[in-house]
Amino acid sequence: MAPETHLKGLLRFDSALQINGRFDGEIRSAGRLMIGEGALVCATIEVGSAVIGGTVRGDIKAIDSVEMLATARVFGDMGTARLIVADGAVFEGELEMSGSPQERDGSAAPVER
Repeated sequence: MAPETHLKGLLRFDSALQINGRFDGEIRSAGRLMIGEGALVCATIEVGSAVIGGTVRGDIKAIDSVEMLATARVFGDMGTARLIVADGAVFEGELEMSGSPQERDGSAAPVER
């Protein structure tokens, strides 16, 4: 999706999608969502994983992970198993760390110290 594109509605996709423009609405996928630097997404997001380089206004739920790049701005609540935050990223909201699917079912190996 190009930087000058503005879409509204319900967005579903299977594997991976990158948004470089503006999107308003709802995003649902088991795949990977990438929000490019300069993009604006005003949406409720439920995805497998997300890489955020632009601005998100809305709640994010990611089964596997959320990666916030240095240019990321997130204003909303977030729930994920793993969060990666680069220096310079901004997050305003509540965070719920759910643990990985392996940790939830008890099959994860303990961490050695």
